[in-house]
Amino acid sequence: MASAAAAPSAEAGRPAALPVVISSNTLLEGDCLESLAGLPDGCAHLAFADPPFNIGYAYDTYDDRRSADDYLAWSKRWMGEIVRVLRPDGTFWLAIG
Repeated sequence: MASAAAAPSAEAGRPAALPVVISSNTLLEGDCLESLAGLPDGCAHLAFADPPFNIGYAYDTYDDRRSADDYLAWSKRWMGEIVRVLRPDGTFWLAIG
């Protein structure tokens, strides 16, 4: 069961902060295809991705100069894994800017 910390009292002219709810969340960082492969179907409420966008950025460990076909195939693979692990009511956020 999630527990909530007491909300701090309101300062003059400001509403009190909302209570902090502590629950079991998991944050994964790593290669998306490797990390997602180990997760069961429909287990995620939220997925957030900020992938490389194949614009030639000099990453340390990733080639950001793939052919258009290779990049599209790779994108379809990781997005397919996102769809697989999301719950039916899950949300996917993609950083694109």
